[in-house]
Amino acid sequence: MEKQKGKLVVIEGTDGSGKTDATNLLVKRLKNVRFKVVQRDFPSYGKPPEGNPASYFVRKYLRKPEFGLVYGYGPSTALDPKIASQFYALERFDAAYSQEPQDRPNLIDQLGLGNIVISNRYVESNIGHQGSKIKDPQERKNFMLWVADLEYGFYKVPRPDLVVLLDIHPDLAIEAKQKQRQTNGQPLDGHEVDENFIRVSRETYLEAAELFRDYWEVVPVWTDNNGLAFRDHKDIQQDIWSRLTKHRIIL
Repeated sequence: MEKQKGKLVVIEGTDGSGKTDATNLLVKRLKNVRFKVVQRDFPSYGKPPEGNPASYFVRKYLRKPEFGLVYGYGPSTALDPKIASQFYALERFDAAYSQEPQDRPNLIDQLGLGNIVISNRYVESNIGHQGSKIKDPQERKNFMLWVADLEYGFYKVPRPDLVVLLDIHPDLAIEAKQKQRQTNGQPLDGHEVDENFIRVSRETYLEAAELFRDYWEVVPVWTDNNGLAFRDHKDIQQDIWSRLTKHRIIL
């Protein structure tokens, strides 16, 4: 019998929306009920100072000082979105198709083995973040469609079966990201340092969720009861789980 094709689920959202925690908890829950699951993270920076060669241009674009990259190509939010998108797209192409022994199994192999792959960020990060640089609504929509065609059509990286967008109030996102970086002793990167960029990114992501509503789902992760706060992790996870059921990722 032919092996069942795997499923690709992407956890997306602005900086500070809790993607890493949500991804880790979802992977743990799937494993606990005996699903074959693989976790991926994009971009894959690698460990300083060398880093992952495939993400070099991403790290330079974001001016990651822990990799000795301070000046990059100038302010990250000012670089043309189509140029910046190529940096991320090539790293995903490498992750999907690389045949180097240390990279096996690649993303396509992992899906071919019937795994559920849970990815913290993916192509949709280009849509949400780079799209936020474009002010005109129609031009922004055209850009979103261009990104999808570039990565899924031209580079032919695997297309997600489901994208879960974690929606968060920007004030809470900014506070969470700043605390995270302080705790880890890391500076904010070229996107995170621009608070307005995080605010605009949220609106762009919500526009994208409407444009690609056949496979995107929005899960709110914040509440405004007696002040801005994150919802309980268990409630967020249950909402994500229900989306997996709805899209037949799990039966």
